[in-house]
Parts: sequence; structure tokens; C-alpha cells
Amino acid sequence: MTSSEIIRSALIKSGKAQAALAEFMGWSRQNMNIRLRKGTLTYNDLEKALAFLGHQIMVLDDDGQPLRHYGNSTSPRLTRRIGGKVYDTSKASLIESTAGKDAGSVAEYEELYVDASGKEFVAHRLQNGKGTISADPVAVEVFKRGTSATSAHR
Repeated sequence: MTSSEIIRSALIKSGKAQAALAEFMGWSRQNMNIRLRKGTLTYNDLEKALAFLGHQIMVLDDDGQPLRHYGNSTSPRLTRRIGGKVYDTSKASLIESTAGKDAGSVAEYEELYVDASGKEFVAHRLQNGKGTISADPVAVEVFKRGTSATSAHR
């Protein structure tokens, strides 16, 4: 099924007019027709149009699990090679952060990440914006225990 066929099916199911979709997208009706006819919708166009029509795109792996969004941290990028493997916060999924959990003015915090291979690691953030990464399973477990204890006392 092409992106144009997906949009046309979603239009029918939603009961909305193509003109309403074109207006929502910020396009003229002519531009909308051209894009659908030529199949030149980008992924972002498709995602936005489907959201307007009451649908969403979900990418699943072979086991039916959703594809994680990696690189979702807003903190500065940290990388470190440990045992021949490169750990990179910009290519991993942020699971949890201790930022903002302390009542004081401490700017140091930790973040728990998981990379595409499923390996968890901890980024230790310092006040100067720098930091380090630990892939030691003990550090990951200490982080998990520490954040669950903090969450339990809220």
C-alpha cells in the first residue's frame, strides 16, 4: 500500500474531506492532489496527515514490539568506548533521569539509557556539562534502586 493509498483510505474511514486535510497540512487543494497523485508525501507528511485523520503510524519489530525512539535525551551528548564497544547517549534511548529530583541546587545528575542492542548504561552528568558513562551492571542496578527509592518517597 502506498502512502497515497493509506491517506485515501484514512480519509474515507474518517469521513473528512480531502480539502479539510489540505487546509490542515497548509497546502492548497491542488498541491494536495499533486502530492497524492505523484506519491511524494514524506514520512512526516504521512504521520501528520494520519494524526489529523485519527490514525497513527507504529513501526514494529519481528516480535511485534514497537521500535524505540533513540537519541531522545536533551542533555549534551556523551560517548565512551568500554571494552571495544562505544556507548553514545545520542544513539540510545533515555529511560530515566535523576535531574530535577534533588531539592538542592546540585546540577549533577545521572541518566539511565538503553542502546539498540538492549545494553543499559548510566551517564553521570557533571555541573560543567561534561560527564562520563558507566556500563557496569552494578552501576545500572544502583541507579535503578536509587531512583525507585526516590520515587517511593515522593
